[in-house]
Amino acid sequence: MLELYKEVLSDIRKDSLMDKKKEVDVLKIDLAKIEERLNKLQDKYIDGEIDQSTFNSAKTRYENEMNQIKEKMDLMSNPNRSNIEPKLKYAIGLINNMDTYIKDEKIEVKMKLISSMFPEKFVFDGKSYRTNSYNSVLDLIHQQTNELRGKEKGENSKFLNFPASVPRAGTQPYKII
Repeated sequence: MLELYKEVLSDIRKDSLMDKKKEVDVLKIDLAKIEERLNKLQDKYIDGEIDQSTFNSAKTRYENEMNQIKEKMDLMSNPNRSNIEPKLKYAIGLINNMDTYIKDEKIEVKMKLISSMFPEKFVFDGKSYRTNSYNSVLDLIHQQTNELRGKEKGENSKFLNFPASVPRAGTQPYKII
């Protein structure tokens, strides 16, 4: 399932990169238009058709527009700035081996992993643990997983809607061993 998520994210990223390339091409055209206007403005100033204050005002405006376009182009043309591949590989490895981490790691690691799933602290009442709230992202992950699996033959439909039955804030959703 995680490999499928990885492939879907990869496809989305490729589509996004292609869209960004198209946007960069449009920005290049816009940049060329502004550079042409700036050249015409300089010619008009040299030929005496406009005064210096008009020239300076228009030149400043065009230069600002050019800088903004160049910044956008720079951001869009550097797709590896946030290089997501190592982060994705790490996250998938972590999720794949979650049970091992929960069983074998130090208590600090266990706490970090479990607290990443729940937005607020755990409460220990002497017998069991509970949380004061619930991370709705878990609902989405479970829902997407069920949709990707599809309903299997003979499967009870009430279990497919599991997220609706998950306890909310203030209840004792799970006992952690």
